[in-house]
Amino acid sequence: MNFGIYILLILIILTMLDFCAILVEYNKKTVSFNRIFFFIIYLITIISFQFAAIYNSLYILTPNTFKNVEQGSYIIQVFEFFYYSIGIFTTNSVSSIEACTFVSKLATLFESILMFVLLILIIGNLKDVGKAFKDHISYN
Repeated sequence: MNFGIYILLILIILTMLDFCAILVEYNKKTVSFNRIFFFIIYLITIISFQFAAIYNSLYILTPNTFKNVEQGSYIIQVFEFFYYSIGIFTTNSVSSIEACTFVSKLATLFESILMFVLLILIIGNLKDVGKAFKDHISYN
């Protein structure tokens, strides 16, 4: 296992702990808009980086899992797959990378479903986010 996987595991654990802290604050009605907003951005970024690492690992193991990946250093490939992951999240697929094997298509499908559920949860709680924003504006 390479060093990047350990960093991702630590970030995932920290994300879960932060999410638990937000839930506790939410139940006490003390969570702020800034905390919710930055946590959502942080969560989307972490999930995208996690899937970029998964895609890159699949590509390193079997290079024919994805087409049109720019050849270069490890950092360039991770950036390419991060860009692909953000494209999957926003469902616009602006990246030229294409999943070719069953495993890569399954990982892409799983990311799409996960991000869709995340967006539904965010939109479903928009009233609470709006209330937190209104409270934030009234305090400043």
